[in-house]
Amino acid sequence: MLKVFIGENLWLAEKELASIKKQADPYNYVNLNGDKLTVNDLASHCQIMPFFGGNKTICVRSLLSRFDRTARESKYKSKNPIPSLVEQFADILNTLPDFCHVILIDNQVSESNALLKSLSKAQVNICESPKGQALVKHVEDVVQEKDGKIDKNAAVLLSTLAGSDMLALDNELDKLLLYVNSKTITATDIDEMCSLAKEQSIFNLVDAVIKKDGYTAEKILAQMFKNGAAPTMITHMLTRSYRIMLAISAAKDEGLKGIAVKNVADNILGAPLKPFEFNKLEELSRAYTLSRLKNIYNELLQNDIAVKSGQLDAESAISVLVCLLLAT
Repeated sequence: MLKVFIGENLWLAEKELASIKKQADPYNYVNLNGDKLTVNDLASHCQIMPFFGGNKTICVRSLLSRFDRTARESKYKSKNPIPSLVEQFADILNTLPDFCHVILIDNQVSESNALLKSLSKAQVNICESPKGQALVKHVEDVVQEKDGKIDKNAAVLLSTLAGSDMLALDNELDKLLLYVNSKTITATDIDEMCSLAKEQSIFNLVDAVIKKDGYTAEKILAQMFKNGAAPTMITHMLTRSYRIMLAISAAKDEGLKGIAVKNVADNILGAPLKPFEFNKLEELSRAYTLSRLKNIYNELLQNDIAVKSGQLDAESAISVLVCLLLAT
């Protein structure tokens, strides 16, 4: 059996996976990193008989996205052409033994994904996120499933913050339910506890800088300090946001589109970006030219040096940095 889960709503895949793991023999359950997986390793795991009989379950993450190759990547990989590797992986996955169940989990991949098109026996599940009122209802339903309570305003706020990132939404709900301890989750609880709210504050700060709205930028900073955000954390998140926007802008400048742009940003960061974060930063990056983003990133580095060398304290550095960004 071969199942494929792709899309922005991988929460659905994780729910099914959790159900499978409960029933699976732990000695016959394997997690594999598809980004570094070799053909031989996959073949070995799939073909070796399970311990004590029964079935073997293999979960492979991020294998499909390896084959969303751009023209630029293929230019430098022509000596080891991708199609041959596709055929080798596809041959293994299309001829699985009866005892072997493989689950492929990946974020959104292109319709032309070479490996996906080659999987003739796969049960493909497109994991789409609910939108608008359907997402608000989803939040309310999940809270009810977890034996909790949430008021309408909080459900709307959390659905807005989470966007399409259902895994992040589920994690935040677990954290909020522990925090309120059987009470009703409110918008105030989300502001105090939710990491998505903190991320949104950074996005709002960047947005204010883009619009040259110094008043709003200072107001957001004051609120972040009031909520207990450390100056070093704010600097880190700002730098991280602009670094990602620089990567996105550079990728687009080279003619990349869609998932290929996200792959570049993921590689620069060294970890997969949450869909909500990528979508927001991609939107914000449109207001900048590539050269302007390079100048801003240089200012961020100089500000970091000033703090680490003792020329500025962390809180003063944030104010100076925001002024520089507004003027850049």
